[in-house]
Amino acid sequence: MVNRHRISFIVIMALAALGVAYSIVNGKYGLLIPVIVFGLVFLLLKFPPGRYRRAPKIKVSPRTEAKYAKSHKPKRKTVPFRVIEGSKGKDDGDDNIPRFH
Repeated sequence: MVNRHRISFIVIMALAALGVAYSIVNGKYGLLIPVIVFGLVFLLLKFPPGRYRRAPKIKVSPRTEAKYAKSHKPKRKTVPFRVIEGSKGKDDGDDNIPRFH
């Protein structure tokens, strides 16, 4: 059943293409603009612009990942966390009372 639908679709599209080509040869360009618009829409739906496409994710084997981790240095150094003491709020004397209500 599916094959019959595919064949009929191909036959209809071929006849439509022959009809458009025949009308263009005879000098009737009225069908040219709708055919171009339909073709552009079809191509954009079939092959969307690059922003919708994403690069396929490649899975790396654990052995390769281990080799890569050994040979490459980390991008950042690990720096211990330092707290810089500020002077804000030392004048109140009471830490529990908020300054603004």
